[in-house]
Amino acid sequence: MRGQFTFTDSAQSVSQLKKGMTFSAPKRSMSNGRLIASTLAIMLGIFLSYCSLFYLPAFAVDSKILRMSSESKVTPQISYETQNKSGWFTPYLDLLRVQRGYMHNGSHVEAVFVVSEPSEMTFIVTQCQRVVLMEIFKCTPIDQSEVKVQRKNSGIVSFTIPNAGFYYVSESIQSVSGAPAEYSVIWRRK
Repeated sequence: MRGQFTFTDSAQSVSQLKKGMTFSAPKRSMSNGRLIASTLAIMLGIFLSYCSLFYLPAFAVDSKILRMSSESKVTPQISYETQNKSGWFTPYLDLLRVQRGYMHNGSHVEAVFVVSEPSEMTFIVTQCQRVVLMEIFKCTPIDQSEVKVQRKNSGIVSFTIPNAGFYYVSESIQSVSGAPAEYSVIWRRK
């Protein structure tokens, strides 16, 4: 048996065809489930972008300044205690300060220092406990390497990172005479 096709171009048949096409393809609206899923996907993307701020420098840049400090200012300030912050956005802006970073094993960190008078200095590199992604938000120190330098005005102190992980750097400078000394320290990854 053969099929038969009929073609018509009357206004009534065209309107029936349009009605049939609109009923067969329902309009898609933004449901609550899709809204929640989209919001979660955007939040996950923001979270992973934030986390990459800490890991990316270890893979992208060979030489990077980790920290600069002087007698009056430290950038960024390493402090894990909670402090009262003034301003509405200050706690959120503080989250963007990279206070510690991921480093490969075998990479080098050096501190270049200049002091106004001979001083006793201690340079410290501290390793954080490895907990995937949580090490970004909370650093539990597990290992520390320190170098003491006495009675020098300038120099370079170098460290080799033994294990891959998150590290932060700090220094303590005290003049031999006991008077406040002017100093400048630049920590950089090599």
